[in-house]
Amino acid sequence: MTFWFRRYDTDVLRLGVVAGARTGKAVQRNRARRLLREAFRLNREKLHGNGDIVLSARSSICDTTYGEVSRELLELARRAGLYGDRAGSDPRKGHARQASSKDRI
Repeated sequence: MTFWFRRYDTDVLRLGVVAGARTGKAVQRNRARRLLREAFRLNREKLHGNGDIVLSARSSICDTTYGEVSRELLELARRAGLYGDRAGSDPRKGHARQASSKDRI
């Protein structure tokens, strides 16, 4: 998956999910979106920050489990400064950035 984050001066953390045609046919795209939304929903309380998160599914997500997607989400959120010790300490406040996994889930 690809993880994009943009900080805003709001008090909410919003989610956008993208699963393009390269992800597969409609059934695979819908499953990918469900996995990404569920991983975010169940881990939302662990994430710190205000702004928009956009998750883009890769074709390999169709062969993964919810646990793998959830771990990947938290790892990418940690890299973006939304999870863990560095949460909320980004000096580039307001800039968009991308964190992407090596495995490209």
